[in-house]
Amino acid sequence: MSDPSRPTQPRTEAPPGLDTPGLVLLYGSTPNGWKITYALQALKEAGLIPGYTVVEVYLETGEQFQPWFRKINPNSKMPALIDNRVDKPAISVFESASILLYLARTYDKRYLLHFEDDDLEQRMFDWICWVQGGLGPMQGQANHFVRYSGERVEYAVERYTTETKRLYGVLEEHLKDKEYLVGGKLSYADITAQPWVRCHFWCHIPLDPYPHLEAWHDRVENLPVIQRALKIPQQDLVTRVKQDPELEKRIMEAMNARREKAEREKNEAKA
Repeated sequence: MSDPSRPTQPRTEAPPGLDTPGLVLLYGSTPNGWKITYALQALKEAGLIPGYTVVEVYLETGEQFQPWFRKINPNSKMPALIDNRVDKPAISVFESASILLYLARTYDKRYLLHFEDDDLEQRMFDWICWVQGGLGPMQGQANHFVRYSGERVEYAVERYTTETKRLYGVLEEHLKDKEYLVGGKLSYADITAQPWVRCHFWCHIPLDPYPHLEAWHDRVENLPVIQRALKIPQQDLVTRVKQDPELEKRIMEAMNARREKAEREKNEAKA
């Protein structure tokens, strides 16, 4: 999902702000990006970190493949975190789950979003790994083949939407007698899973068949700290699409135009 009003060319030099003292998030308005703004905002409001800086990366331009970004994340994926520490050299952290676990270990000393109890902490790790190995990749592929692939591949659409629905069913069953995934409170498990579920409409999967999942989604979504996180650095795209139905059409038109342009340039290079 990308915003049609954003830049169309990548920055070839590192943007300003990456050396700002403290935590610097390289961010795109995606499920993986929202995971980190959820956590950072919660930690900030609890006084566990003094604040954080957000530097947007324009994924639609391919900016994440620029050499300056690959120095931070060699896999050219979003998000990434830089911790410009006072007493040690700066460290960069990539992969959303790794970033969350870094924040838990380094800053969340009061167990705001995780657990002092080892069994609950382990169960939280289970759900984080479940999302990273299942829900995220499967729904990501569903999103791709429903929205981005250009030529519709029915087998792929069916394969990935069916598996995403199965995974929603796993959450539905687990949440039938729970408010949160683990331990009766918001944790990094919820923060890892909910951003994917909030994009259910992007791959044309309604939440109506999953009432417990939908209630949990709404519970997390409507927490004041999450609502504030979704406005950083500006209102997230899911909320904006819900508020402006025409935005979805404009996003798809812009995506199709970029794909056609890339295809023309590819054909011209072959000629």
